[in-house]
Amino acid sequence: MRTSPPCWPRVMLALFALLATLSLLQGIVDIVLPALLGEPPFGLLYAMTERFGPLYFVAYIFVHNLGLACVVPGFGFVAAYFERSKTNRFLVGLLLAASVTASLLVAAHFILTTPDQFHLPTTAAILVGESCAVLVLAYTAARELRGFVPTRAYTWSLVKPFRALAVPFAYSVSVLLLLSLFEAWVVLRS
Repeated sequence: MRTSPPCWPRVMLALFALLATLSLLQGIVDIVLPALLGEPPFGLLYAMTERFGPLYFVAYIFVHNLGLACVVPGFGFVAAYFERSKTNRFLVGLLLAASVTASLLVAAHFILTTPDQFHLPTTAAILVGESCAVLVLAYTAARELRGFVPTRAYTWSLVKPFRALAVPFAYSVSVLLLLSLFEAWVVLRS
């Protein structure tokens, strides 16, 4: 008797990849393009927040940060499907985790080089909290990629690593949601 694979690993992989893609698009639209055009960052975020209210700000920040945390599981497990070498799958995870870390360092650099825009102690505390929540999921996923062996029935391959990601994902979601609410309160009241 053959059992069919569960659906939830594919749903989780799609969710991870979707959130990672949204985060990258937000970064391009609100940080990279304005920098190239010589404009201040976050113009879209503030314009849409004016139009839709503070809950938009919370959702935007939450999706961006959670998407950054989902880069490794979202893109890493898709890349691992195509990569047959165990060493290379591990390197994919490390490179993606390093790119997430670099993104967080860019955010820290931006905050430190424009201190007049931010209340530094509060902003630093938010950044440290967000970084921890992002890196917990990113580095756990990179560690899971190290021993990951994709099989012909790929969904079955995802069950074990995605179970290992359940607690870090729940931690990241809860901490990032709380920090997004706090960040919205800090930014929008000033």
